[in-house]
Amino acid sequence: MTDRPSFVIYTQRYEEKSGGSLLLHHLCHYLNECGYPAYLWKWDKKLRKKTRRNWLSTMTYHVERLKHRLSMPGDKPSRRAFTSPLLNTPVASYQDLAKSIVIYPEVISGNPLYAKRVVRWFLNRPGFFTGHVEYGDDELHFHFRDQFRSPDHPSTEFRFFVSLKCFQKTNFGKRSGTCFILRKGKNRTIEHDLTNGIIIDELPNNEIAEVFNQCEYCISYDLHSAYSSYAALCGCKSIVVPDPQLTIEAWRKAEDSRWGVAYGEDDLDRAQETLPLLIERIKNDNENVLATVDQFAKSIIEHFH
Repeated sequence: MTDRPSFVIYTQRYEEKSGGSLLLHHLCHYLNECGYPAYLWKWDKKLRKKTRRNWLSTMTYHVERLKHRLSMPGDKPSRRAFTSPLLNTPVASYQDLAKSIVIYPEVISGNPLYAKRVVRWFLNRPGFFTGHVEYGDDELHFHFRDQFRSPDHPSTEFRFFVSLKCFQKTNFGKRSGTCFILRKGKNRTIEHDLTNGIIIDELPNNEIAEVFNQCEYCISYDLHSAYSSYAALCGCKSIVVPDPQLTIEAWRKAEDSRWGVAYGEDDLDRAQETLPLLIERIKNDNENVLATVDQFAKSIIEHFH
Protein backbone atom coordinates (compact mmCIF):
# COMPACT_ATOMS: atom_id res chain seq x y z
CA MET A 1 0.00 0.00 0.00
CA THR A 2 3.04 2.26 0.20
CA ASP A 3 2.94 2.90 -3.56
CA ARG A 4 -0.56 4.32 -3.40
CA PRO A 5 -0.81 8.05 -4.13
CA SER A 6 -1.94 10.29 -1.32
CA PHE A 7 -4.96 12.60 -1.25
CA VAL A 8 -5.26 16.10 0.15
CA ILE A 9 -8.80 17.35 0.81
CA TYR A 10 -9.37 21.09 0.87
CA THR A 11 -11.97 21.87 3.52
CA GLN A 12 -13.13 24.08 6.32
CA ARG A 13 -12.87 22.98 9.94
CA TYR A 14 -15.02 20.14 11.22
CA GLU A 15 -18.58 21.31 11.83
CA GLU A 16 -21.14 18.73 12.89
CA LYS A 17 -23.96 20.86 11.44
CA SER A 18 -22.31 21.52 8.07
CA GLY A 19 -23.09 18.86 5.50
CA GLY A 20 -20.11 19.78 3.34
CA SER A 21 -17.73 19.69 6.27
CA LEU A 22 -19.04 16.32 7.46
CA LEU A 23 -18.68 14.78 4.01
CA LEU A 24 -15.17 16.09 3.35
CA HIS A 25 -13.80 15.14 6.77
CA HIS A 26 -15.42 11.69 6.62
CA LEU A 27 -14.06 11.20 3.09
CA CYS A 28 -10.55 11.77 4.46
CA HIS A 29 -11.25 9.32 7.29
CA TYR A 30 -12.62 6.62 4.98
CA LEU A 31 -9.74 6.98 2.51
CA ASN A 32 -7.32 6.35 5.36
CA GLU A 33 -9.41 3.39 6.51
CA CYS A 34 -9.14 1.98 2.97
CA GLY A 35 -5.36 2.30 3.05
CA TYR A 36 -4.97 5.45 0.95
CA PRO A 37 -2.89 8.13 2.71
CA ALA A 38 -5.23 11.11 3.04
CA TYR A 39 -4.87 14.51 4.68
CA LEU A 40 -6.85 17.69 5.21
CA TRP A 41 -5.81 21.15 4.12
CA LYS A 42 -7.43 24.09 5.84
CA TRP A 43 -9.47 26.28 3.53
CA ASP A 44 -8.45 29.86 4.20
CA LYS A 45 -11.09 32.16 2.72
CA LYS A 46 -8.70 35.12 2.82
CA LEU A 47 -6.25 33.33 0.56
CA ARG A 48 -8.47 31.39 -1.85
CA LYS A 49 -8.25 34.12 -4.53
CA LYS A 50 -4.47 34.30 -4.48
CA THR A 51 -2.83 34.00 -7.89
CA ARG A 52 0.31 32.15 -8.96
CA ARG A 53 2.12 35.50 -8.94
CA ASN A 54 2.02 35.73 -5.18
CA TRP A 55 2.14 32.00 -4.39
CA LEU A 56 5.47 32.50 -2.62
CA SER A 57 4.01 35.19 -0.36
CA THR A 58 1.09 32.88 0.36
CA MET A 59 3.46 30.13 1.46
CA THR A 60 5.40 32.59 3.61
CA TYR A 61 2.16 33.71 5.24
CA HIS A 62 1.20 30.13 6.07
CA VAL A 63 4.64 29.24 7.44
CA GLU A 64 4.78 32.31 9.69
CA ARG A 65 1.27 31.65 10.94
CA LEU A 66 2.19 28.03 11.67
CA LYS A 67 5.28 29.13 13.62
CA HIS A 68 3.09 31.48 15.65
CA ARG A 69 0.61 28.73 16.47
CA LEU A 70 3.33 26.28 17.46
CA SER A 71 4.78 28.86 19.82
CA MET A 72 1.48 29.16 21.67
CA PRO A 73 1.03 27.20 24.91
CA GLY A 74 -1.04 24.03 24.93
CA ASP A 75 -1.14 20.90 22.82
CA LYS A 76 -1.86 22.15 19.30
CA PRO A 77 -5.23 23.78 20.05
CA SER A 78 -5.70 24.88 16.45
CA ARG A 79 -5.52 21.28 15.20
CA ARG A 80 -8.06 20.09 17.75
CA ALA A 81 -10.43 22.84 16.62
CA PHE A 82 -9.95 22.00 12.92
CA THR A 83 -10.43 18.24 13.06
CA SER A 84 -12.62 15.76 14.92
CA PRO A 85 -10.94 13.52 17.50
CA LEU A 86 -13.28 10.73 16.39
CA LEU A 87 -11.92 10.64 12.84
CA ASN A 88 -8.60 9.65 11.29
CA THR A 89 -7.94 12.98 9.56
CA PRO A 90 -4.32 14.16 9.73
CA VAL A 91 -3.51 17.67 8.54
CA ALA A 92 -1.31 17.99 5.45
CA SER A 93 2.11 19.62 5.41
CA TYR A 94 3.57 21.41 2.40
CA GLN A 95 5.65 18.31 1.68
CA ASP A 96 2.41 16.31 1.36
CA LEU A 97 1.19 18.53 -1.48
CA ALA A 98 3.87 17.74 -4.05
CA LYS A 99 2.69 14.25 -5.07
CA SER A 100 -0.88 14.31 -3.85
CA ILE A 101 -4.18 14.31 -5.68
CA VAL A 102 -6.11 17.32 -4.38
CA ILE A 103 -9.88 17.16 -3.85
CA TYR A 104 -11.78 20.47 -3.84
CA PRO A 105 -15.48 21.05 -3.15
CA GLU A 106 -17.36 22.86 -5.91
CA VAL A 107 -17.33 26.20 -4.05
CA ILE A 108 -13.56 26.58 -4.49
CA SER A 109 -12.54 28.57 -7.54
CA GLY A 110 -9.42 27.75 -9.46
CA ASN A 111 -6.63 25.65 -8.01
CA PRO A 112 -5.36 27.47 -4.90
CA LEU A 113 -2.90 24.66 -4.03
CA TYR A 114 -1.61 24.48 -7.64
CA ALA A 115 -1.98 20.73 -7.69
CA LYS A 116 -1.13 18.83 -10.87
CA ARG A 117 -4.02 16.42 -10.32
CA VAL A 118 -7.35 17.92 -9.28
CA VAL A 119 -10.65 16.30 -8.35
CA ARG A 120 -13.73 18.46 -7.83
CA TRP A 121 -16.66 17.08 -5.78
CA PHE A 122 -19.95 18.91 -6.41
CA LEU A 123 -21.71 19.03 -3.03
CA ASN A 124 -24.14 21.55 -4.51
CA ARG A 125 -24.75 23.03 -7.92
CA PRO A 126 -21.60 24.73 -9.24
CA GLY A 127 -21.96 28.47 -8.72
CA PHE A 128 -24.95 28.15 -6.36
CA PHE A 129 -23.14 29.83 -3.45
CA THR A 130 -20.53 31.92 -5.27
CA GLY A 131 -22.32 33.03 -8.42
CA HIS A 132 -19.40 32.01 -10.63
CA VAL A 133 -17.52 28.89 -11.66
CA GLU A 134 -13.78 28.69 -12.31
CA TYR A 135 -12.55 25.14 -12.88
CA GLY A 136 -9.56 23.73 -14.77
CA ASP A 137 -9.74 21.81 -18.03
CA ASP A 138 -7.95 18.69 -16.82
CA GLU A 139 -9.95 18.07 -13.64
CA LEU A 140 -11.97 15.00 -12.74
CA HIS A 141 -15.46 15.81 -11.49
CA PHE A 142 -17.92 13.97 -9.25
CA HIS A 143 -21.37 15.00 -8.01
CA PHE A 144 -23.09 14.06 -4.74
CA ARG A 145 -26.63 14.11 -6.13
CA ASP A 146 -28.10 14.17 -9.62
CA GLN A 147 -29.45 17.69 -9.13
CA PHE A 148 -25.87 18.90 -8.57
CA ARG A 149 -24.80 17.89 -12.07
CA SER A 150 -23.58 20.65 -14.35
CA PRO A 151 -24.10 20.46 -18.13
CA ASP A 152 -20.84 22.36 -18.59
CA HIS A 153 -18.80 20.05 -16.35
CA PRO A 154 -19.50 16.33 -16.88
CA SER A 155 -19.32 14.38 -13.63
CA THR A 156 -19.85 10.95 -12.08
CA GLU A 157 -22.01 10.28 -9.03
CA PHE A 158 -20.19 9.63 -5.77
CA ARG A 159 -22.09 9.72 -2.51
CA PHE A 160 -22.28 8.20 0.91
CA PHE A 161 -24.49 8.98 3.89
CA VAL A 162 -22.86 10.33 7.04
CA SER A 163 -24.75 8.40 9.68
CA LEU A 164 -24.62 10.17 13.05
CA LYS A 165 -25.49 7.75 15.86
CA CYS A 166 -27.61 10.27 17.77
CA PHE A 167 -30.19 10.37 14.97
CA GLN A 168 -32.32 7.33 15.67
CA LYS A 169 -35.86 6.75 16.84
CA THR A 170 -36.10 6.49 20.63
CA ASN A 171 -39.68 7.68 21.15
CA PHE A 172 -42.18 5.05 20.06
CA GLY A 173 -45.06 6.67 21.91
CA LYS A 174 -47.05 9.88 21.63
CA ARG A 175 -45.67 12.88 19.74
CA SER A 176 -46.81 16.48 19.39
CA GLY A 177 -45.69 19.75 17.87
CA THR A 178 -43.64 20.84 14.87
CA CYS A 179 -39.99 21.71 14.42
CA PHE A 180 -38.49 23.72 11.57
CA ILE A 181 -35.31 23.65 9.51
CA LEU A 182 -34.39 26.97 7.87
CA ARG A 183 -30.64 26.82 7.19
CA LYS A 184 -30.03 27.53 3.47
CA GLY A 185 -33.75 28.23 3.01
CA LYS A 186 -33.91 31.06 5.54
CA ASN A 187 -34.41 33.67 2.80
CA ARG A 188 -37.40 31.90 1.25
CA THR A 189 -40.96 33.08 1.86
CA ILE A 190 -41.96 31.63 5.23
CA GLU A 191 -45.45 30.11 5.07
CA HIS A 192 -45.67 28.87 8.66
CA ASP A 193 -45.93 30.50 12.05
CA LEU A 194 -42.50 29.72 13.44
CA THR A 195 -43.48 30.86 16.94
CA ASN A 196 -45.51 27.68 17.31
CA GLY A 197 -42.54 25.39 16.77
CA ILE A 198 -38.86 24.83 17.45
CA ILE A 199 -36.22 26.05 14.98
CA ILE A 200 -33.38 23.53 15.17
CA ASP A 201 -30.76 25.52 13.23
CA GLU A 202 -28.64 26.65 16.17
CA LEU A 203 -29.02 23.56 18.36
CA PRO A 204 -26.28 20.95 18.82
CA ASN A 205 -26.98 17.59 17.22
CA ASN A 206 -27.83 15.75 20.44
CA GLU A 207 -30.53 18.35 21.22
CA ILE A 208 -31.79 18.24 17.63
CA ALA A 209 -32.20 14.47 17.97
CA GLU A 210 -34.24 15.01 21.14
CA VAL A 211 -36.48 17.52 19.32
CA PHE A 212 -36.93 15.13 16.40
CA ASN A 213 -38.03 12.45 18.86
CA GLN A 214 -40.63 14.63 20.56
CA CYS A 215 -42.18 16.34 17.50
CA GLU A 216 -44.75 14.86 15.16
CA TYR A 217 -43.73 17.00 12.17
CA CYS A 218 -40.48 18.46 10.83
CA ILE A 219 -40.83 21.13 8.16
CA SER A 220 -37.75 22.22 6.19
CA TYR A 221 -37.29 25.32 4.05
CA ASP A 222 -33.84 24.03 3.09
CA LEU A 223 -34.42 21.91 -0.02
CA HIS A 224 -31.38 19.70 0.40
CA SER A 225 -30.56 19.47 4.10
CA ALA A 226 -29.62 16.02 5.40
CA TYR A 227 -31.50 16.96 8.56
CA SER A 228 -34.76 16.19 6.74
CA SER A 229 -33.63 12.57 6.48
CA TYR A 230 -32.34 12.63 10.06
CA ALA A 231 -35.79 13.81 11.19
CA ALA A 232 -37.43 10.92 9.35
CA LEU A 233 -35.02 8.46 10.96
CA CYS A 234 -36.04 9.81 14.37
CA GLY A 235 -39.73 9.25 13.64
CA CYS A 236 -40.83 12.71 12.47
CA LYS A 237 -43.13 13.16 9.53
CA SER A 238 -40.51 15.03 7.50
CA ILE A 239 -41.72 17.58 4.96
CA VAL A 240 -39.71 19.85 2.65
CA VAL A 241 -41.56 23.02 1.59
CA PRO A 242 -41.60 22.80 -2.22
CA ASP A 243 -40.05 25.33 -4.56
CA PRO A 244 -42.82 26.30 -7.03
CA GLN A 245 -40.24 26.23 -9.82
CA LEU A 246 -39.19 22.63 -9.12
CA THR A 247 -41.14 19.45 -9.70
CA ILE A 248 -40.47 16.58 -7.32
CA GLU A 249 -38.27 14.96 -9.98
CA ALA A 250 -36.29 18.19 -10.40
CA TRP A 251 -35.98 18.53 -6.61
CA ARG A 252 -34.37 15.11 -6.28
CA LYS A 253 -34.01 13.20 -9.50
CA ALA A 254 -33.09 9.81 -8.05
CA GLU A 255 -36.11 8.08 -6.54
CA ASP A 256 -34.12 6.63 -3.63
CA SER A 257 -33.00 10.13 -2.61
CA ARG A 258 -36.68 10.98 -1.93
CA TRP A 259 -37.39 8.03 0.33
CA GLY A 260 -38.78 8.97 3.73
CA VAL A 261 -39.01 12.71 3.02
CA ALA A 262 -42.15 14.41 1.66
CA TYR A 263 -41.99 17.15 -0.96
CA GLY A 264 -44.95 19.10 0.34
CA GLU A 265 -47.72 17.92 2.65
CA ASP A 266 -49.56 16.15 -0.19
CA ASP A 267 -46.55 13.84 -0.56
CA LEU A 268 -46.63 12.53 3.02
CA ASP A 269 -48.18 9.16 2.21
CA ARG A 270 -45.38 8.31 -0.23
CA ALA A 271 -42.75 9.47 2.27
CA GLN A 272 -44.15 7.29 5.04
CA GLU A 273 -44.45 4.29 2.74
CA THR A 274 -40.83 4.59 1.62
CA LEU A 275 -39.36 5.28 5.08
CA PRO A 276 -38.42 1.59 5.59
CA LEU A 277 -36.53 1.78 2.29
CA LEU A 278 -34.60 4.82 3.55
CA ILE A 279 -33.67 2.99 6.75
CA GLU A 280 -32.53 -0.08 4.81
CA ARG A 281 -30.56 2.00 2.30
CA ILE A 282 -28.70 3.85 5.04
CA LYS A 283 -27.91 0.55 6.73
CA ASN A 284 -26.50 -0.77 3.45
CA ASP A 285 -24.60 2.47 2.82
CA ASN A 286 -22.98 2.21 6.24
CA GLU A 287 -21.99 -1.39 5.61
CA ASN A 288 -20.62 -0.66 2.13
CA VAL A 289 -19.12 2.81 2.61
CA LEU A 290 -15.52 1.58 2.55
CA ALA A 291 -16.13 -0.32 -0.69
CA THR A 292 -17.74 2.79 -2.18
CA VAL A 293 -14.82 5.02 -1.19
CA ASP A 294 -12.30 2.42 -2.36
CA GLN A 295 -13.93 2.36 -5.80
CA PHE A 296 -13.92 6.17 -5.84
CA ALA A 297 -10.17 6.23 -5.12
CA LYS A 298 -9.41 3.55 -7.71
CA SER A 299 -11.33 5.42 -10.41
CA ILE A 300 -9.34 8.59 -9.66
CA ILE A 301 -5.99 6.77 -9.72
CA GLU A 302 -6.89 5.02 -12.97
CA HIS A 303 -7.90 8.34 -14.55
CA PHE A 304 -4.69 10.16 -13.66
CA HIS A 305 -2.32 7.27 -14.34
